[in-house]
Parts: sequence; C-alpha cells; structure tokens
Amino acid sequence: MMISKYVGQNSYGGQTIEVALNTLFVLHINETNTSSYNVEFKEKKVFSTKVRFSFISNSDLEQTTVDAFSKIKEYFDGKSDYQWTVGQKNHQLNEVLNHFRTYNYE
Repeated sequence: MMISKYVGQNSYGGQTIEVALNTLFVLHINETNTSSYNVEFKEKKVFSTKVRFSFISNSDLEQTTVDAFSKIKEYFDGKSDYQWTVGQKNHQLNEVLNHFRTYNYE
C-alpha cells in the first residue's frame, strides 16, 4: 500500500490524498475549499482509470477515511472476482490512519 499527499491544489480547491490499496485500486480523498471531502474510488485499467464510486463527506479526514473503507468493503463484497476480507480492510485502514496521525494530515 502506498499513501501520497499532493501539495498542489486540486480542481476542488484543496489538496489530494491518494491511497493505493494495490496495483489496481486507488482511493482519492480530495479536500475542497468548502471544508468537505470529495472521495473517489478508482480502478486502473490498461488504458484508462474508471471511477467505481464517489461521495462527498462533511466529516473530518479520519471519519471520511473510515467511511470510504466501509464503502470499499461493500463494493468488493458485491464482486465475485475479488476478495477483500474484514481483516485486510481493518489492517489497511489502521495503516492509513496511523500514517495520517504520524504525518499530521488534517
């Protein structure tokens, strides 16, 4: 798993945090200039990237991330060709939250 924070402004007026769960699936948490987050879960394809779901969150970064991981789990539960256990979800979620706390993401 790889976590990156892009310091340049995104199209929503804030910064973007990218969490690569693996080589195919990426979570983008886009800060906005309205104190909210635009969250996108994307799947990388050979020649493109497809948004699998997105939502707006008015919660803080930590709760937004928890909500995003719950939605990712629901997405994978509906797929027969991909397995993501509760243990894997919790492990990756804890890694992300610890990273946010260690590096003072806000």
